[in-house]
Amino acid sequence: MTETNNLIKWLKPIAIFAILWNAAGVIAFFAHVFLSDEAILLLPKEQQDIFLNEPVWTNVTFAIAVFSGLIGSVLLLLKNRLATPLLTLSLIVGAIQFFYNIFIGNAIEVYGLNIIIMPILVIIIGSFLVWYSKKTLSN
Repeated sequence: MTETNNLIKWLKPIAIFAILWNAAGVIAFFAHVFLSDEAILLLPKEQQDIFLNEPVWTNVTFAIAVFSGLIGSVLLLLKNRLATPLLTLSLIVGAIQFFYNIFIGNAIEVYGLNIIIMPILVIIIGSFLVWYSKKTLSN
């Protein structure tokens, strides 16, 4: 069996995992964007400041990242070659958003080093999905 054939046999479980992973990202996006004013006021002052002062473009990048990741994951399941560019877009835009939130938006100062765990996980999984889609859908 060739490497590609070995990878293809894992396509369905990997794509289903990717769909669920990115669906969780979509849910997190909506939870973030539609957080009520009352809920924001319950946050510590430093977190309120980060939340209330984040630029609009960070929510735009968040949306692009999670929705392109979700659509790319569905296309991966359907063995459609457009999965790779959408997953790549998701990875790049997500990395830009994380960079801003962590390093420019002072999230580490407010939340501590634990705030970098999720971005690292997202980058690792996103990189794997881009690599996997390139390997399995290139033929």
